[in-house]
Amino acid sequence: MVRQIELSPDIRVVYASEPEEVFREIASGSCVITSCNVPGAAGYVETLEDFLDLNDDYVTKIYDRFVGRQHVVDTLTVGDITFTLKEMCENDYEEWMILMEDGGELLFDEEDRAASVADIEKYKRASVEERAAHKRMFGKFLRERFDLFDMGSWGIYTNNRLIGFITISYTEQGIYLGYCVHSDYRRRGVGSAAAGRMLRYAREELGVGEIFLGCSEHNAASIAMARVLGFRPYRYEGESYTFVNHKM
Repeated sequence: MVRQIELSPDIRVVYASEPEEVFREIASGSCVITSCNVPGAAGYVETLEDFLDLNDDYVTKIYDRFVGRQHVVDTLTVGDITFTLKEMCENDYEEWMILMEDGGELLFDEEDRAASVADIEKYKRASVEERAAHKRMFGKFLRERFDLFDMGSWGIYTNNRLIGFITISYTEQGIYLGYCVHSDYRRRGVGSAAAGRMLRYAREELGVGEIFLGCSEHNAASIAMARVLGFRPYRYEGESYTFVNHKM
C-alpha cells in the first residue's frame, strides 16, 4: 500500500507498507515513511493511520532532513544577539571543532575533556582527505540520531556562524540535555534562552516528560544555569552532579 501527503508542490512524503514498495519509492527519489524495517527510509511509523495523523510540521521536518535542509525550530533575541535554533548538519563540522577547541562544552568532565583534546589534535594533523572523511562521518552521525529517535543536536546560529548547540540524547539511563556555547557568547543569556526553548520543544514536539542533565561539581556556571532552567539535584557521584527536570 502506497499513500502520500502533499503539503505543497515541493513537499511530498510517501507512505509504503511493504519492503518492495519502499525500495521502489526510494529508488524513484521519494521521501519515504514506512512501517516496515527497511533501511534508507526518511522516517518510521507503526501504521498507516499513524502516518495519516502526522501533523504538517512533522512532515515538513522529515522532508527537510530528506533534502538536506536544516529544519528551523525558532529564532530568538536576547539583548543585542539574535540567533536561530536549527538542526545541525554535516557542513557544521569545522565550526563544531572550533567550539570544542574553545572549550565551549559546559558539561565536560576531565575524561571527556581529554578525549576532546585528543580529537582536536588528530583533526589538526589530518590531511584534506581525512578531514573530508571525518566530516562525512559527522554528518552521518547527526542524521542517524535524528532518524532513530527524532533527537540529536540543534545548532545556535547568529550571522550564519555556529556559536553553540543544544543536544537532546536518548540513553539507557534516560533522556539527557546537553549544551555548548562559545566563550564569546557566555554569560549573555544565550545558553539559557536556547536551552529553555529546546526544553519546550522536547515537551511539545518530542513528548518528553522527564529529562536529565549532568555536569561537574566544579562548573558553577552550568549548575546555576541548570537551576534557572528548573532542574533539581537528582544524584551525586564521582565529582559530578546529575539534575532532573520533572516539569516538562
